[in-house]
Amino acid sequence: MNELEKSDSESIDNQAVSAWLSKSGLLIEFFGMMSHHIFQFPMTKGKSLIPLCRGIPAQVYPSWLSLSDILFINCALPSELRSEWRFLFSSRIHGESFSSLMGNIIDKGPSVVFIKDFDGNIFGGFASTSWTVGPQFKGTKDNFVFSLAPEMAIYNTTGFNDHYQYLNLQQQTFPNGMGMGGQLDYFAIWVDSEYGKGKCSPSCTTFNCHQLSGKPEFSIDMIEVWAVGPEPTEDEDETEARPSILDVDVEGKAMLRMLNRGPVSEGMRENPTSDDPEEKELYVSSVSSQ
Repeated sequence: MNELEKSDSESIDNQAVSAWLSKSGLLIEFFGMMSHHIFQFPMTKGKSLIPLCRGIPAQVYPSWLSLSDILFINCALPSELRSEWRFLFSSRIHGESFSSLMGNIIDKGPSVVFIKDFDGNIFGGFASTSWTVGPQFKGTKDNFVFSLAPEMAIYNTTGFNDHYQYLNLQQQTFPNGMGMGGQLDYFAIWVDSEYGKGKCSPSCTTFNCHQLSGKPEFSIDMIEVWAVGPEPTEDEDETEARPSILDVDVEGKAMLRMLNRGPVSEGMRENPTSDDPEEKELYVSSVSSQ
């Protein structure tokens, strides 16, 4: 707004307003969208302001998101993900169940999670990669968290750490639930595996945000999740790096090592020296020293 600031003796004329509006990236995209719908002008790929929403259950979808909510979040997404949203989960439709939540969002590509607590706060986060189960953090620097009520704000990554998104279950030494940002047990957003409970830390180094919920420990009113961008293809799913099954049960492996009895199948992995994936074969590492 600095371009429009004038002294008390000066007035802002139409020419100054027009010049300022012509430099607004959001308005330029909005006018492009209007031209496309009214005059059928071609639009630049990835420049949609309002996404095409797919997968909505006919006549039973009770979304509590407003058009302004969708517009605000969509404009913050990477441009290649703005044209299409795909409905994945709603606690009003699929039930208040963490297992149901996981079953509907795992391996579905980038997504946006919306949460409403019983204090009326609406907040959530954008996961730039598919949700997968494990004790490691996932995601990229494109992840962000946001607030929609009582205020609208986007909190991007700070670069301080890479604790972008986390999803885990059935572990004794690691938190069980869904989290975004912060540290273990001090997430910017945490949805416990015991559905209905959540936490928001008063501060977060990953996204530099304040407490997003009404209370540090909150009760969940509703959750809604949308995948964004084109649906992942099978080829993309197959090429995505996944941990070995030997790395999933970290607790079990650690306990076996403490007992001086390493897992029998520790050495059974794909041959990392093979350049051709089709020529990869299982090998067994030497255990003669054990």
